[in-house]
Amino acid sequence: MSNRYWFWSKSFGYGWTPISWEGWAVTLGSMVVTMAAILTAVFAEAHRWPDRRPFQATCLIAFVATLVVTIVVSRSKTEGDG
Repeated sequence: MSNRYWFWSKSFGYGWTPISWEGWAVTLGSMVVTMAAILTAVFAEAHRWPDRRPFQATCLIAFVATLVVTIVVSRSKTEGDG
């Protein structure tokens, strides 16, 4: 595995900025999964599906898992302290 960094540590605050196509892919993938989870939960609620709680729970789990994976990958592929 190469030591090339995908993210750059922000100067102020907490977070990272993508600096390579891999970093942008992680960022955009995280955004797509998060939006899909939110839209599925909203769609299930708006259409009053009779058994919508499993969809909502799955969406919450997908959101949290995506957040954790994004943070772990970002921290491991960042130059500096982050």
